[in-house]
Amino acid sequence: MDNYQLDHVGIAVLSIDASAPIFSQITGS
Repeated sequence: MDNYQLDHVGIAVLSIDASAPIFSQITGS
């Protein structure tokens, strides 16, 4: 269970890091 939660958090962080540049381009900031 702990390993699953850690993996889930890691995936969420990677997703945020990957989508950050795209979000910046959309907002133009």
